[in-house]
Amino acid sequence: MRNSNILLKLSLFTTSLLVSLSFAELSLRALGFTVQTAREASFDISKHSRDEQVKLRKKITYNKWVVALGDSLTNGSNVPIQKSYPFQLYFKKENIISSEKVKFNILNHGICESNTYQSLVQLKEIVNKWNKRPDILIFLGGAADRFSPISNSQQERVDDVVSDIGRSTSSFFKNLRLFKIFRGIKIGVSELIFFKKIDDYTEEELIEVSSIFSDILEFYNKGDYVNGDKIISNNPSIVNTAHLGSILNAIAVKFFINQDREGVVNFTLDFLKRYPQLFSEHARYPLYRLVMAYDFQSKYSAEYIANSLTSMRKNNPSIGETHLFKKYLHIFKNKEQELVKINSNRLSNLRSLAKLCKESGIKLILQNYPANFTEANIALKQVAKEYNLPFVDNNSVFNGLYKKGKSKNDYLAEDEHPSALGYKIMADNVWKVLLRMD
Repeated sequence: MRNSNILLKLSLFTTSLLVSLSFAELSLRALGFTVQTAREASFDISKHSRDEQVKLRKKITYNKWVVALGDSLTNGSNVPIQKSYPFQLYFKKENIISSEKVKFNILNHGICESNTYQSLVQLKEIVNKWNKRPDILIFLGGAADRFSPISNSQQERVDDVVSDIGRSTSSFFKNLRLFKIFRGIKIGVSELIFFKKIDDYTEEELIEVSSIFSDILEFYNKGDYVNGDKIISNNPSIVNTAHLGSILNAIAVKFFINQDREGVVNFTLDFLKRYPQLFSEHARYPLYRLVMAYDFQSKYSAEYIANSLTSMRKNNPSIGETHLFKKYLHIFKNKEQELVKINSNRLSNLRSLAKLCKESGIKLILQNYPANFTEANIALKQVAKEYNLPFVDNNSVFNGLYKKGKSKNDYLAEDEHPSALGYKIMADNVWKVLLRMD
C-alpha cells in the first residue's frame, strides 16, 4: 500500500509537471506570435539606418530595394552623411525617375568597425526579423576582422555556448520555446563575462570632465610627454584609468590622421610602459589601433612589439594575468598563425553571408576596398568568384587613378577611409554593376 501511494504521488507530480510545462510552452508560443505580429506592424526602418533621409522616402516608390551593409566605409562616418557612398548612390540623377519614384531605394546600414561575423549577425536579423527583405544587398567588409575590438575568439566562445547546448539536445527540444529561453539566458551570461562595458571618452568629453585634459592633450600633441605626465601625476583624484585609456586613444587617432603609423606604434608602446594599469581593460581601443597601425607600417616588427610587451610584464608581473595583455601578446608572438586563423574565419563568414543571401532570395553584390587591405580584398574576390556574384573592383579603379598621376590624398583620407570624392568614385563603381540588376 505504501509503495502504491508513492507511485501515485510520483505519477501525479510528473503529470502536473508535464501539464505545467506544456501550458508554459503554449503560452510562450502565443506570446511570441503576438509580439512578432505587433513588431512587424510597427516596424520603422528609419530606426535601423544611418540614413536620415529614410523618413522622407516613405512615400517614394521604387523598382528595387537595396541595403548597403558593411563597416565604416559603408557607414561613411568620416564624412558628412550626404557624402557616404550609399547616399551618393541614391541621389545619382540616373537613379531618380521622378519626384515620387526611384530605380533603387538604397539604405545605409553600415556599422563602424563591424567585422564579417557582426555583419553576418546583422544579415540574419534582416532575414529573420524584417517584414520585408531587400531585393539587393551591397556588401563591403572584412578589413575590421584584423583589428575589430570584438575579437574572433570572443565570438567563438559565444558560438561554442550555442553549439555546446545543441550537441547535447535533440532537434525536438531545440524547437521548444522553453529551451530557447534557457539558451538565451546562457548566452546572455556568457556575453556579460566576455563583453565587458568599458568607459571610453572622446576628446571633447575628456575636456568637459576637466580643463586639465586640454593641457595634457596639448603637451602630448607637441611631443612634450614629460609635462603631460607631470599633470597626470599631480592630479590623481581627477585622472583615472579610463581617462588614461581615452588620452592614449585620442593621441593615437591624431597620429593616424597624420598618416604616421610608426608614431602610433611608438607612442602606444611608450604610453603603456608608463601606465601599465591600462591593461586592466582600458587599453582596448588603443591596442586595436596598434594592430591596425602595425599592418600599415614597416619600421616595427611583430617580434619587436612582442618583446616590448614582454619587457613591460617583467617590470609589472600583474599585467601578465590580464585578458588584454595575454590577447595582444599572443597576436604579436603568433603573428602568422593568428593571421591564418583570421583569414579562415573571414572567408567562412563571407561564404555564410553569400549562402544566406542565396537562400533568402536576396541578390548579393560584393565589392573590395579602395585601400590595400590585401587579405580582405582577396577573400571578397574569392567568394564572389565561388558564388558567381557581381563584383565591384574598387581597388583596381583607385590604383589606376594613382598610376595616372592622381594624388592618393585626394581620394583616401585618414585610416585609409575614402574622402568625399573617394566615396563618389565608389558610388559610380557600384552604380555600373547595380544597373545590370534593374
